[in-house]
Amino acid sequence: MITDVDTIQLKKIRYAVSRANKLACWKNICLVKSFAARFMLQRRGIASVMYLGLQIRNGKELFAHAWLVSGGFHVTPKGITDYKKIYSI
Repeated sequence: MITDVDTIQLKKIRYAVSRANKLACWKNICLVKSFAARFMLQRRGIASVMYLGLQIRNGKELFAHAWLVSGGFHVTPKGITDYKKIYSI
């Protein structure tokens, strides 16, 4: 079960990853942000699950996305579109 202390840590990590993304000279994609947040959580001993998903748009375009969840809290966002979960780590 997620505690208030964990929620504060999760929000800080989400903010740090988002802020670092703005300072990078390249556009970090969802997979890079999810891995960065995952490593930060592991260093603090907080469990998380990374999801990889796919979506087919217009019947032919394939889109991939990654997001990170810890105790029901989305550390990196899933987004508003539905992705079919194909793998979780």
